[in-house]
Amino acid sequence: MIVLSRPSQSCLPVLAALLLALGYVLFSAQPLRAQNAASDPPARVGRLALIDGTVSYHTADQGYWSAARRNYPVTTGEAFWTEPAAHAALDVGSDRIYLDSSTELDVSALDDRSAQFSLPQGAVFVALRSSAQDSVSAGGYEINIARGVVTLAAAGRYEIIAGDTAHDSQVIVIDGSARVRSSGTDIEIGAGEAVVLSGTETRPSASRRRHLMPSSPGWRRRSGGCRETCPSSRPP
Repeated sequence: MIVLSRPSQSCLPVLAALLLALGYVLFSAQPLRAQNAASDPPARVGRLALIDGTVSYHTADQGYWSAARRNYPVTTGEAFWTEPAAHAALDVGSDRIYLDSSTELDVSALDDRSAQFSLPQGAVFVALRSSAQDSVSAGGYEINIARGVVTLAAAGRYEIIAGDTAHDSQVIVIDGSARVRSSGTDIEIGAGEAVVLSGTETRPSASRRRHLMPSSPGWRRRSGGCRETCPSSRPP
């Protein structure tokens, strides 16, 4: 029979030191793992694919605009601005979002589950080359404007005009399908249709219209100029 004897008194300090060292290593590893998780790159990243003229950007933690450069990564929390007569394009996978002159586009969320943007002013032309289920999620692309929320639910081409207090907001479907929601309004439109939102931001009115237009919006076919008005400087 094997008899296990107690450790001698001389071994106790050594065992205590080993246990203390092991506890320190385990404790130190926890914040390191948390730091690595926090620094992991986002699962979905776009890029600034095209710059024509003066284009600026700022990140979520910046209060100022900086000059943008081509191929700059596009992630959640960033905002992009085109000066008058300037244009830009963002690529997200095989999809592309064109920015008209004097346009601000904010990236609200961009990951494997969602692609949400905010359009405070200006206009964008969106070319979705893959289905909503394949490109982002079952929810599709979502673009918020002052008078409502636009969801692009299928592959296709779309023009969205933010509008302002003096100009109507517009959602135009060249091909594909979209859903427009605002206070008291929920409209689905298909190819060759448009929704015009007018009135105030809190109580807009909506009307569905047939819309016949070429394969790209007028501002992309012109050498310059804005879809509506051209402010002289970038937003604050």
